[in-house]
Amino acid sequence: MNKLLSAMIVLGLALSSCGGSDDNTNNPNDTQVTQDSTGGEDLEWGENYVSLLPDLTGAVYRVTMLKGIDPTDLINPAWRADIETYALVILLRVVEHDTTTGEATIEITSANAETETDGEGNITPISYTFALEPSTFNTKINGLRFRIDDPIALNIVTNTVSKPFHIFGVTGFGDFNSDGSKILEARLEGNISEEETKDLCLTIPGVGEPNFHWFMNLAAICPDFDTDGDDQFDAYFFKGYLGATREDGLFQEGIDPIEALVDACETNEEQCVPKD
Repeated sequence: MNKLLSAMIVLGLALSSCGGSDDNTNNPNDTQVTQDSTGGEDLEWGENYVSLLPDLTGAVYRVTMLKGIDPTDLINPAWRADIETYALVILLRVVEHDTTTGEATIEITSANAETETDGEGNITPISYTFALEPSTFNTKINGLRFRIDDPIALNIVTNTVSKPFHIFGVTGFGDFNSDGSKILEARLEGNISEEETKDLCLTIPGVGEPNFHWFMNLAAICPDFDTDGDDQFDAYFFKGYLGATREDGLFQEGIDPIEALVDACETNEEQCVPKD
């Protein structure tokens, strides 16, 4: 059972893109989900455009709530802790936003945070710089909602992994609040190639630096998505959601790579055996 739990936690760490159901009442950074967002799924997308937001050009949002739904939600408390200490930073940056049409261009990826800590242990961010080349998507903000209809690739990195997690085929939608100061909900889904996981290792306190693919196999969590239509599962499907808070004034242009603490990763190519 302990091995299964550990493996599920590793899986959650890999899916640094999404949402779940754990309680948020004790976390002031959590961005709560709203039920009355204009631009719901029943809205005729691309028609009846309504502008409800100010110009968001240049706005930068830091992910303050990240939860996994599928295939596991066990890692959600750990994500919460990493976000609060700025060990896990994901930014969304609005490059352009035309309020007359709703057209917008948004970048998203991991970032490196420079922080300072006071004598009481309180952490304050000083600056954020993208750690990787950001993924970019074009959208139309209709009402308060944006969508990712054309799939994008999303790379997520922290210093506890041997290489970035490459998540592809990412689609979804999200809602801003009325003044554009928060992203209340962004529901995303996508895939991680099994091949990508075979030489991916990450640090787990008390465990070491295990191979992600090996841990997945240990828990009998096998690929469950066919990406190329050959009737062979070759990727892990994920689904979840995130919330974010606008933090302008700290973003710095450029790329500041995150140095991995994982020195080496032994490749694992064992076949996954599903549960009976």
